[in-house]
Amino acid sequence: MDITSPAHPFALNIHQEVSIRQALAARNLGLELDGIQRTLWGRETVFQLDPASIQLSRWSDFSFEVLSAAYRDVLMASVAPPVGVRQVPAQIKDTDSIRHMFQQHLTPRLKNPIDKGLEILRDRLRSPVEGVDVVPEHRLVRNRKSAITFRDEQSGNPLVVSCVLHASTWRSSALLLPADEYTLLPICRIATNCLFSNTRYGFILSTDEVVVVRVSGTPGDTGLSYPCHVEWQSVPWSAEGPGVLTVAMALFCLSMMSLHPQHQSVCPPGAARPLNFWWRSQSPVRAPTYAHHLSLQESHLPAGAVVEDWRPI
Repeated sequence: MDITSPAHPFALNIHQEVSIRQALAARNLGLELDGIQRTLWGRETVFQLDPASIQLSRWSDFSFEVLSAAYRDVLMASVAPPVGVRQVPAQIKDTDSIRHMFQQHLTPRLKNPIDKGLEILRDRLRSPVEGVDVVPEHRLVRNRKSAITFRDEQSGNPLVVSCVLHASTWRSSALLLPADEYTLLPICRIATNCLFSNTRYGFILSTDEVVVVRVSGTPGDTGLSYPCHVEWQSVPWSAEGPGVLTVAMALFCLSMMSLHPQHQSVCPPGAARPLNFWWRSQSPVRAPTYAHHLSLQESHLPAGAVVEDWRPI
């Protein structure tokens, strides 16, 4: 008689691959806040956008439904479970500990999905990116730093930039009210980082949420003197599970958007297409086909999509 004890149910599939969608749906670790910061960055911050030059709008189509349709085949692809992910609660004392938590908890969770997504999309998009690094404290121009940067590992060029702050000093819900200069300070900082690195994608990481942004304007130093459009969407740190836009899924999708060489750099205000924009290809011998403009994922046309006939760029 076989008296071998059965394997522990939580250990059976530890090495089994999961879909990227499943990998990105997992719960984030708990954050234990030690002390409360009272102020944002000081007024000595220089070479930064004037709040009066910013046009702000909600990035409403940055949603689970739109992103799931745009990157359906990528999200269905299988990846190995992450290795070395911190799961015990993290003690947060300051912005340095937030960055450290990201490196221990989110960076390893994003590595395999980003590598697989790049493998799927690189040829389809004719992307020059061969690998993506996630690095802390990436130096930009004029001694500015991006707290956490997704960058082209070969060229070192930033693809997605960021800044980090404590939720006791700022929450994106303040942007839903008439915004004063103080409320706009984090938006000014992330927009400036995007303009200086010539990438339209960025995020603000706090202890409560990730605020993803898409920035349109004039890249470089000259951009500080011209109007700038910032679209933003908040994703709660507590979001988890299937059918939910999580922090990990939001950051993964930002990195996938940045792989398209024609939709990565900063564009003039009003030039960025809606996220639910699809190209239509028509033929006299078959039904029309539809492809998402960022992923070139072919699919049935999702409800509410914006459509134009395909034209080569």
